[in-house]
Amino acid sequence: MGDFDEIKLKEEMILKLTQEMEKSLRERKRKNIFAKIKQIEFEQETLIMNYLEKNDESYIKLVNENFDLIINDDIDFVVTNEGSSPFVSYAKELYGEIHGNGFLYFTTKKTNFINASFQSNIYPLSYSGLINYFGETDVFALKKKFIFFGSRVPQRYKGSIDEDGNVNFETTETFFEWDGHDFVNSIIADPFSGKTGKREKFIENRIELKNQIKLFRKKI
Repeated sequence: MGDFDEIKLKEEMILKLTQEMEKSLRERKRKNIFAKIKQIEFEQETLIMNYLEKNDESYIKLVNENFDLIINDDIDFVVTNEGSSPFVSYAKELYGEIHGNGFLYFTTKKTNFINASFQSNIYPLSYSGLINYFGETDVFALKKKFIFFGSRVPQRYKGSIDEDGNVNFETTETFFEWDGHDFVNSIIADPFSGKTGKREKFIENRIELKNQIKLFRKKI
């Protein structure tokens, strides 16, 4: 089955489930159906993106331009919030997204789990992951360090985004934390390093890309 046929099949499934949800009088069933619809819509949007990336020249141009706009080898990542738990010592995975103001915000998605006392003395030295042309990214703790007493909580990082969308940043500033149970919860970064023109163009392109996806779906 080709991408376009699969997209059409997803649309038929969405319509069928929507009709079923509207007829149902049970709130719990309606919620379950709605959750299924949202999952299928996500899968369909991914298929549409893949299709447009291969077949639509105007879409491809905007995609490439947005990847070019976020290339930067000198990005400051600043911790804005920490969390604390007796079972956690560091953030394993962070989810990030470029918001409408053009800044990249990360929040902790997964933490480690301490099942031995020495694990509270581990903290991350670097993170690595990928960012897409919408500015959505996941990064994972890559290098970690063990110290014998207490731990360190990162406060600042220095990093980069390359032409392939690879995101990497390393810890540059930390503070000492005695029991090793504080961890990074939120980070902010400016992927455009204050260049307003690049920031505005990226957001403008992203809006147009999302509009093209919506328009494509309407034409199915």
